[in-house]
Amino acid sequence: MVIQLKILSVLTILACLLSDLVAVTRYRAEEKQEIGTLAGDVQNWAMLIQNYILQLASDGIKRDLTQSFLDKANYTSEKKNGSILVQNVKANLKQYFEDKMGAAKRIADSVRDAYDEYEDNRNTFVVKHLRDLPFDAYYDSDVPDKLPKDLEFSPYFRQPVSFLNSTIKIADEVPRSNPDVINTVLLTRKLEDTFRQNAAKDPLLRWQYFGSTTGVTRLYPGREWSTNFAGFYDDYDPRVRPWYIQATSGPKDVIIILDCSLSMKGEKFSIAKAVAKTVINTLTKQDYVNVICARNSHWNEVGKWHFYDTQVLSCQKESMVPATNAYRKDLKEKISKLKAGGTSELEKGFDTAFDLLKSVPRTGCLSIIVFATDGKDTDGEDVRCGPGYYTRSGYVPGPICKYNFSSVYSVVMEKNKYLLPNARIFSYLIVEDAEKFPGQLACDHNGSMKKLLTGENLITQMANYFEFLSEIAITSNTVMRKTKREAPEKESTFAENALWTAPYLDSWGLNLMITYAVPVTSKLTGKFIGVVGIDATLDEIENFLKKHQWGSVYSFLINSKAGVIFHPKLKPSTKLLEDPIYIRISGLEQDNGSPAEFSEIEDAMMRGETGVKFIEKARDGKARTYFYASILNKEYSFAFSLANEDMEFRRSQEPLDRSHIGESYYNLLKMYSSPLLRKELPGVFERINVKENEERYPGLRITYNHSTIFLAPQSHCDPIKYSYNDSLAEKTLDAHLWINGIQKDKGCEIGHQKFNKGVRADVLITYPIEKVWRERTFESIDQIKWTNVGLRSGVFRTYPGHRSTRNYDPTQRPWYLRTSSAPHKTSVSTPYMDSAGVGKVNTISQAVFEGMTHKNEEECNQTTKGPIMGGCPCNVDSDCYINPSSKCSHLQWSRCPCNYLRIFLGVAHL
Repeated sequence: MVIQLKILSVLTILACLLSDLVAVTRYRAEEKQEIGTLAGDVQNWAMLIQNYILQLASDGIKRDLTQSFLDKANYTSEKKNGSILVQNVKANLKQYFEDKMGAAKRIADSVRDAYDEYEDNRNTFVVKHLRDLPFDAYYDSDVPDKLPKDLEFSPYFRQPVSFLNSTIKIADEVPRSNPDVINTVLLTRKLEDTFRQNAAKDPLLRWQYFGSTTGVTRLYPGREWSTNFAGFYDDYDPRVRPWYIQATSGPKDVIIILDCSLSMKGEKFSIAKAVAKTVINTLTKQDYVNVICARNSHWNEVGKWHFYDTQVLSCQKESMVPATNAYRKDLKEKISKLKAGGTSELEKGFDTAFDLLKSVPRTGCLSIIVFATDGKDTDGEDVRCGPGYYTRSGYVPGPICKYNFSSVYSVVMEKNKYLLPNARIFSYLIVEDAEKFPGQLACDHNGSMKKLLTGENLITQMANYFEFLSEIAITSNTVMRKTKREAPEKESTFAENALWTAPYLDSWGLNLMITYAVPVTSKLTGKFIGVVGIDATLDEIENFLKKHQWGSVYSFLINSKAGVIFHPKLKPSTKLLEDPIYIRISGLEQDNGSPAEFSEIEDAMMRGETGVKFIEKARDGKARTYFYASILNKEYSFAFSLANEDMEFRRSQEPLDRSHIGESYYNLLKMYSSPLLRKELPGVFERINVKENEERYPGLRITYNHSTIFLAPQSHCDPIKYSYNDSLAEKTLDAHLWINGIQKDKGCEIGHQKFNKGVRADVLITYPIEKVWRERTFESIDQIKWTNVGLRSGVFRTYPGHRSTRNYDPTQRPWYLRTSSAPHKTSVSTPYMDSAGVGKVNTISQAVFEGMTHKNEEECNQTTKGPIMGGCPCNVDSDCYINPSSKCSHLQWSRCPCNYLRIFLGVAHL
């Protein structure tokens, strides 16, 4: 329970003392200081503040009374088996992912069939403009007049979408008049039926889409594209998105060499820099990269020395860097600042490139050099390779630099001979006709050369590079899968070359997700067509794991390299603004390598094993058992961590006698005045007696007559639908009827209801505290803003009644977490901004425990020494294993309280 209070100036002055007083029940100083000295005065002030806080907690929270309500409640016990839990979760997750994989395969088959049919009948297609396409074949996300007419808001997609039609998105740099673009739009219209059939088979499907090599995306359900600050539609090219790249390109080491000599000045150098950025944009964090600007110093025609040198652009000058968001951004910024100048010096550039390709870290899978040059061996009259000299006739400039490319051939041949794997060189000749040097260099090293006249639509112009990567990736995946037949979850059942991507941030508004990406090739021509994608959002997977938690149980999800994807200590996936940076699970479960036993768990999970491991003292100080297993062919692993007391789950039951329990009200007070609720619940709004803009609560609606109930997203069977449901009146009616209803609580899966099993029981059990709060009187009552109870089920009762924010979760609030770490103490927060909107508050909170079950004499005698377990007879508080302020005595008996945390109560003081 918490109370929120007014911040006194003395509390602000003594902030450092308050931090020392947080979570204490008595003053901890060993020495008593003499009054009149500075130390003595400060100690006296601290004692006064402590006594004030403790008295306020006692008068405002009324924990003893709340504990008595829990002691009177009925509970059912259920023995928990972590191994069975893990197997059930694994089976359910496996089915969840296989449904997505099956949907992707059906789309891929439809794409392939449509493309091959088009190839068979190519001459019959005569459409020359997008506007000439049939209306039902072309709904455009970028053209308001071409949007589907049935766009409606969907909580699952968090925006208006069309479930009847897909929409087309064409990358900005792709010409809309291009015949390949028009044909792609036309042939992919045959995906509509497959999209709708997939959605009907799997209601949990999110985005379904196909990204073409032409830069066209067909997306279902259809949507209007997002806009920038100026109101223009955002660009989107599927070919640079993580799901497309990972499906068409395996791990690789890439060095980009830019000819930065003076001959490249102007448009040529702009194109070269665009080539480098395009390559960097299509890398993922599984790749390694660096960029080299190759050139040398020279004299000018009047003998002035100009210093230039070949430079490595990354902050790591002697190694490659992983192509993470941060490194990619850094490299692109440095490329943008480059200016052409100096004479050609490619020998040192290539020599440095091979040194980088041999450095560590690297993938060691595929070595690539991308080389952009104009191929010219001179840089103009102003670039001289000597200082010049004076004669009787005047000054004679040094000789014009003429580069000898044969030395570069020799260096590359010698260096590449000893590099494993050998580097492939892709040369891009910028504008000029000097094909000999870059062309021969590429051909002799298993690459290819392409001439570029403009910097537009470079992904299409650089098709030689990207098609090579896709061919290598598809071939490698096929070979790898043919040799990996041991996995029972064999993904080749669905698509030989498909894969699940690493998590990335969805550009369409669904936050962090992973994608099942399927590269598609034509059966008729063998040509690569594009990539199919089916998404699975991380918040959905998190919710799936969380709904199997109870008590102090928590779960986490890691990838095959032990990088944490989901963990209660990390920011939720819904709050990320960029692609995540992964930390190892050991960083969250160990403290300086302790407990050492967790390293065994980490290693086993990385190997994709299923198992159980007991740790006597985990990082939180508790004895914990870890149950773990892998999914998606060992790509990911998950675990549940259970403390000893979690092996038995005690669920509160609804009171059999509800004659003393009145009506509870949902927190959206305004909705009780809506036409829907006035019709369905006549007279309720008048009984609540809502006050607006009270002096103590400016800008808020509150009721002094009642507390209100808020149900956190985790209290709902479908947290996502709840979070994005804007039908507030309907939401209020559903919640009100449920928390006050008498229908049997069967749970989500069996009862197909909207709220988790046990939610209503928690509402009913806490109802009596409302009267206590309403009728209490004490000296500092005016200092209290809110009095709350937060339960682990997500039920949140607060007085005076008021609205909570939509995704408020009491179990994730600092006051809840602080009190749970020291449940037998009174906790005091530092000042923070109240989420309800009353300004800065301090929170005082205390824990309350589940009602105890009486232990028999034999069970209690098992504790011969040390603290007594919950439910056993006791004489004084210190006898008990758990020692809350509610004392050893509970009601008419003297027994230790239950070991299970149940509720956190507190007052907020403003």
